[in-house]
Formats: sequence, C-alpha cells, structure tokens
Amino acid sequence: DSIVYIYQENAERAAARNRGIKQASGDIIFFLDADDLWEKNHVEKVLEVFEKKKSLGLVYSGSIIIDGDGAELSLINKGSEFQGYVLRNVLKAGSVRFVNSSAAVSRKIFDAVGCFNEDRQLSGSEDFEMWVRIISKYPIAGTGSITVKYRTYSENTMSNPERMEISMTRAVDSLFLNHIVHPDMIHLKDQCYARIYILTAINFYAAGNEINALRHLWRSLKRYPFAAFYPAFLCILLKAALGKKTLQTLRKLTHYKNRRFK
Repeated sequence: DSIVYIYQENAERAAARNRGIKQASGDIIFFLDADDLWEKNHVEKVLEVFEKKKSLGLVYSGSIIIDGDGAELSLINKGSEFQGYVLRNVLKAGSVRFVNSSAAVSRKIFDAVGCFNEDRQLSGSEDFEMWVRIISKYPIAGTGSITVKYRTYSENTMSNPERMEISMTRAVDSLFLNHIVHPDMIHLKDQCYARIYILTAINFYAAGNEINALRHLWRSLKRYPFAAFYPAFLCILLKAALGKKTLQTLRKLTHYKNRRFK
C-alpha cells in the first residue's frame, strides 16, 4: 500500500519527476532514479538533518558509484562537501557534487521556486538547473553519511559527451539569462563553462576519444585561462596527450621495476 505506480507516456525525466512531485502527499520529497540503491538508514539520516534546521532547501547524502553488478567502483562524495549558502561554490565547481538519488527537498520549496524544467534539450542536466534554482535562494546541508549507491552503465548520459555538453551549457545559459544567478556573480560564468568543458573532456577521454578530449581542454582554457591549474585539467591533459597505449606501457614498466627490486 505504500508504493503507488503511476504510468505516463515517455516525456523525459523532468516530466516524470514533476508528476511524482504533484502526486506525492508527504512534506519531504525524495528521489530514487533508475536502479540506484539506498541504504536502509538513508531516509532516517536525511530527516534528522531536516528536523535540526527547518529553513533548509535541500538535504543530500554521500554516495558511491557501483557497476551493473553492484560492485563498488569509486566515491562520489561524503555528504559534507557543500553546507549553507553555496551558490558561489557550485558555480565555480560547475557541479553540485551530489547525485539525484541522494537529494531530498521540502515540498514548500517546489511551491516557491517551481518544479523541474521540462525543456527536452535540458535532458541530462535538468537536475543541475533545478538544484541551482534551489541553492540560489536557500541553504543546503549534507548528512555526512554515505547512504546512496549510484549505478552506472555504458549507456548512461554521462557516457554521451556531446549530449551532456549541450544540456549542461543550456542549463547554465538558462540560469544566467533568467536572472536566477545574482548579477554580482556573473563573473563566475566563465569558470562554470570551463568546468563543463573539462567534464566533457573527461567523458570524451573515457569514451576513447583523446582528440576531442584535448579540444575541450583547449576550449576550457579559452573560456577561463586559470583552468590550466585545475587538477582535473592537468590529469586529463597528461592522459590524453600520452594516449592510453603509452600509459599502459608505463604501467607495465613500473610494475616490472617494482617486482624486480622487491
């Protein structure tokens, strides 16, 4: 009786989430995308934070990446990275640093700022646009606990660099053009774009396209020259410039050297 199945024709994720928000009866709206997983104490941990501070616009938890078989791959966040009014930090990072399945929002916040933007060209970044709208007006907090497992497959949106870049840049344009971001932060737009291009470079490199990875690193430099000092920029620059075959050879040589001198 606690689970209600709602059918509607495919209209992308924003429309599905908006339908769920309208149908939900609780005061706190949680999200659980696709086949991501919650730990048993996830809801409890989130509600504890909301109880301590009623003014929060959003609460998120820590999360890890798992593969299709459930094997843990890497840490996404610890659930404590962003606390309070963090719009400036989010724009500099070009990311909110948490996944949808770890976020929970008070219903009254959706009433105040609106629901997800259903523009299909935002698909893949409609969540980022939504969270920034909330973050621009309200403080947020993390639970400090890792209670979400984000499942990734090769067909995930993040593995489609072109689509992800289009949706992210459209989301950022929307935030600035619609004056959601205060004018005194307009100078952060270039940093935000630079981060998007670096993320796109990372995705291209992961897809085996070193040339496009390097092109997007160059685009990030043209937009914000100081991006050259970002660790992610330097890491992908080195990897893409050397190529995967050279890196594999270097790893083998290092492994051989370590074995020889043990």
